[in-house]
Amino acid sequence: MIYDELDVLPLKLYYKICKTKDVTLLSTEPEDEAKLLEIWEKLTAEYEELESSESSKREFRLNKQIALLECAYNMVNLCCLELEVEFNNETVQLLSGLGFPIDTTSNESYYLSISRIRKRIETNQIKIAALKNQLPKEDIKGNDRKLSLDEVMASFCAVLGIDFDYNTISVTKFNAIKKQVDNKMKSYEKMNNKLNGK
Repeated sequence: MIYDELDVLPLKLYYKICKTKDVTLLSTEPEDEAKLLEIWEKLTAEYEELESSESSKREFRLNKQIALLECAYNMVNLCCLELEVEFNNETVQLLSGLGFPIDTTSNESYYLSISRIRKRIETNQIKIAALKNQLPKEDIKGNDRKLSLDEVMASFCAVLGIDFDYNTISVTKFNAIKKQVDNKMKSYEKMNNKLNGK
């Protein structure tokens, strides 16, 4: 078999060929190296086209989404803290409007609701960590180790709540998953805009 399309070429194999420059890895059987080099040039051109328009935008969006998730996390926690100290109907309405309803029928259900909200918003910390793992290493302050491709894919899985085989995922499927992560982060951005009344 010859991997001559991005939608069948495993992502890890693509990066291995980039690193080793061994185009013979494109074929599972002996093949003319000139032909494989031609295929490789076509694949790298397609991949660069696929990535070029997205990479800088993606980094900006990741940083923005991290900031938005942190803001939402802090705001909801502050609202919960206020409600634990003193009841405020406006704060209850704000949280309810954001999808965090508070049951005010009894003291017990009121504090139980606040506790549940705190647990729900805690997932933002997991999402923030997953997004930070997707940033280029120089943008992660205090972290000088290089992120592996497996760590990036694991962070995608954490954000989307899915799993896939890291060793066999094709280049195009990986890009589709990357776009889904971006879409999910946009929905978090909308939630945060609601939080800030935008």
